Amino acid sequence: MIIFAQKDTTVEYYQFSTTSLTKHRFFNGIDTALIASKKLQSRACFLLKEKNFFYYTFTITLTSREKFTINDYKAIVQEKLSYISRKDGIETTYCNYECYNCTVNNQKTEQIIGKQWTLCFDLSFVIPKNDIITTIKKVCGSKFLMSDMLTLLPLSYYIIKYIDTVLQKKDAAIITIDENSVDLHIVHQWFYSRIESVNMWESLLRACYKDNNIDQYLYEWYETVEKNHILKKLIMESLEFYTYQISSWMKQYLSQWSDLFLVTNLIDNPYFLDVLTQQYNKVINWFIVPLWTLFHTDKYKEKPLHSEIAIFATELFRSEKSKPESIELKTNNITLHS
Repeated sequence: MIIFAQKDTTVEYYQFSTTSLTKHRFFNGIDTALIASKKLQSRACFLLKEKNFFYYTFTITLTSREKFTINDYKAIVQEKLSYISRKDGIETTYCNYECYNCTVNNQKTEQIIGKQWTLCFDLSFVIPKNDIITTIKKVCGSKFLMSDMLTLLPLSYYIIKYIDTVLQKKDAAIITIDENSVDLHIVHQWFYSRIESVNMWESLLRACYKDNNIDQYLYEWYETVEKNHILKKLIMESLEFYTYQISSWMKQYLSQWSDLFLVTNLIDNPYFLDVLTQQYNKVINWFIVPLWTLFHTDKYKEKPLHSEIAIFATELFRSEKSKPESIELKTNNITLHS
């Protein structure tokens, strides 16, 4: 399985073997990554930014004396897709759908096919936006889009499934802080209920450091900082300002008891998590979990980055692996392709 992960301005290319994940190279944009994927003639999963998709969920309740069949299920799926297309003018030729929270006669069950009487389940759809579909058709053709060689999913799709399966949390929030984007994904019953963004990027914190002439200390020099009281004071002021802005923004979307899963390279700053936790507790008073800790083991020489966490979770689910420690990260020489 080859996996492409979209970052702010580039797309990363990963490949799995039995026990290792290898990062191969960067591509400048979706177009060049799609061309590469088609040339490789291998099944590829594209993990794209969440803003590239539409999200729908429906609660289905029905009563039948006959056993519920796969054709019944497909008919309901098609009915909802037709409704979405009519209502919002969205192309639904390509989509991902899944049913969950299944009950039969008010009793929880893993699946509903072959069941009868009172059935209830949630049906969710993740549909790529029209501009993504148009790009794929233009670059690779309609046949490639509809072939089993291509899968399109949000970057955090399997992260959410991992949180649900491993931590048994169906309601949570994930905040991703990248160099040029900050996204908050609110999850209810393991599916997206809200996605928000704000212009408080990692580069804003870097600018705060630069204004104080301390930008070289953003990630390293812990021992040096600890020995310099004035330097540490400037760093803490910068972090407190930045994390307070982030926490105040999140407050309008999160409940008081929201567990927050953090995905960011800023975790390499030795003070960032503690300061963010302090500010978060002031406005929401709950827990922050750095998501990399669910995947980080002694086998990893470095903490997984944002996109790599998504890759780990994706491969674990798609290959039905249960032990994240079985995967070792390797990096080839990375070159930027135009």
